Amino acid sequence: MSSSSANANACTAVVQAAVAAPAQIVTYLNFSSCNPADTGTVVNILTDQFGCDSAVVATVSFNPIVLVNVVVVPDSGAATGSITVTPAGGQPPYDYAWSNGDTTPTADSLAAGAYTLTITDALDCMTVFENMVTVGTSSPHFDLQTLLFPNPCNNYLILSAMDMTDAGEHRIWVTDATGRPALPPVTPSGTLTHIETAILPPGVYLTRIVRAGRLRWSGAFIKI
Repeated sequence: MSSSSANANACTAVVQAAVAAPAQIVTYLNFSSCNPADTGTVVNILTDQFGCDSAVVATVSFNPIVLVNVVVVPDSGAATGSITVTPAGGQPPYDYAWSNGDTTPTADSLAAGAYTLTITDALDCMTVFENMVTVGTSSPHFDLQTLLFPNPCNNYLILSAMDMTDAGEHRIWVTDATGRPALPPVTPSGTLTHIETAILPPGVYLTRIVRAGRLRWSGAFIKI
């Protein structure tokens, strides 16, 4: 932009001024959600009364509640078992609701069997961890005496069920702590079955032995 003016002596001055457009203001906002359907990035362009634009970039990431550590103490036969969890993700602090009534990260005085934990974070996001089973013992309702070793394991796991008959009619299912299949079902090879676990990420997994739709044994192991 330029302008000129003349004074009384007919002297002319020229004034040149450069007007630069204001830099666009970009604001970045980050949010988390326990619902994967909420994830994504949204860009909103805002224009003020002078025609100047600013951008707001909002990113929503999936941040579920997960268990980063689980410590299981087996039952000795007198309800002495316990399960202690360490959660992460979501928005702390957490509320705990165990199926036996406990409300802390540790459920204790447990007999061998399956237990459910519901964790709710500060945003009321809820995750249910099902069938957390005491390691190394069999429930009184199970009719197979079974051991898993080594536990924790790395590349493989051995399942020993010395009193199993008709092994070909059974299936071994390995699931994560939420009950989702982690490996294809395995047909037992006899009283000792080798299970490849190398592809599993570190965590706590559940193992079930099923025959004709009937659960005969359930236990847990830790992959490191």
